[in-house]
Amino acid sequence: MADIALDLGVLRRHMTVTNWAAAFEQLLEIRGVKRMPGPKGDAATVAAIAKELGVPERTARCRLEWAGILDSEPKLREQVRKGELSAKQAIGIVKKKQRKRNKEQERNRVARRGKGDDATPAANLDSYQ
Repeated sequence: MADIALDLGVLRRHMTVTNWAAAFEQLLEIRGVKRMPGPKGDAATVAAIAKELGVPERTARCRLEWAGILDSEPKLREQVRKGELSAKQAIGIVKKKQRKRNKEQERNRVARRGKGDDATPAANLDSYQ
């Protein structure tokens, strides 16, 4: 198992974020580490393996997060794989799309509220006075 960690450590600079994250996930699985959500879910174990690889825990978690985001965006993931975009650029594009989508949803919600679709009971009472 130390060989896998050594290989991942040596190759990390030559791997895409998604490949690195997949290899790290495999290493976690081999070591019997289950990633759990929550404030302290898997902190000690992910941190220990990251340290073993010579990578800060924050970097490991960031790469895992970015890989998860890129998994939902196959075109961008492929551009990162080909070297056409850096992972950071691809994540920036995804976040920009998310912000745009959130703004549109907020505009739609406000527009619905203006038409009375989202009226609260207190607002309905005003019409009886």
